[in-house]
Amino acid sequence: MLYFPRNSKFPIVQVGRGRSIHRLCLLLATVFLTPLALHALDPNAPPGSNFNLSVWELQLPIGSNGTPTTISNTQLENGFTDSYFFTNSSDGSMAFKDPGTNCVHYSGSNYCRTELREVNTSGNHVAWSPSGTNKLSATLKVVDAGGGITIGQIHLDQAVSSKPLCELYYKSNGDLVMGVEQSTAGGNQIPFNVGHVALGTKFSYVISYSNNKLTVSINGGSATSFDINGDLPGVKGYFKAGDYGQSTTQASDDHFFALTITH
Repeated sequence: MLYFPRNSKFPIVQVGRGRSIHRLCLLLATVFLTPLALHALDPNAPPGSNFNLSVWELQLPIGSNGTPTTISNTQLENGFTDSYFFTNSSDGSMAFKDPGTNCVHYSGSNYCRTELREVNTSGNHVAWSPSGTNKLSATLKVVDAGGGITIGQIHLDQAVSSKPLCELYYKSNGDLVMGVEQSTAGGNQIPFNVGHVALGTKFSYVISYSNNKLTVSINGGSATSFDINGDLPGVKGYFKAGDYGQSTTQASDDHFFALTITH
């Protein structure tokens, strides 16, 4: 028998007297090999209760001039929400909103954002080597594309560059475009069309920079690979995800149903 004890997310296998070892093995295979929805999103809980935000900090489109407000991983885990970052009451998704105008951003960017930035569990900024395993996996839908959104990216180590290695854009027409930078100096990003998803449609992506190979896959399809050129090979990076709007006049809005990092 497979059941979930009260207040537990994990199933227990109970075997009655006389059941064979073969029967037990079949039950265990059911538990460990069959995907189970162990943690449904709670529309009444803050994002920090529905998602593992211990490895993220949040940049908001508010604050003082040139210095956006940053919310720590501890604050996120303790239930932080506001009008730009909250739980969608209809489905429990993690909602990100960018006002597009009249907002605060760093001097190095023209756009505002409500976006997560990878940290370690101590809250410190991280930068990992591309020679290891590094994957950002997400399931989301874009509710309002505005003038386009960056929904996921790998940013280069800030000790080396202020630019992203790559950005996954959701365009206003529904196209998914991977922009890949050509040098640490930036300013020469090459776009690659990697898919199309209608507005309001749930989809998934995986951005991987593992074993020195950069790839992206959409909805579990074949991975598209990209060359890493110039002085970029070997430079460390970190993940970002959320709603980084690409317009100075149009608001944008996306909702995440799953978000995980693998190293």
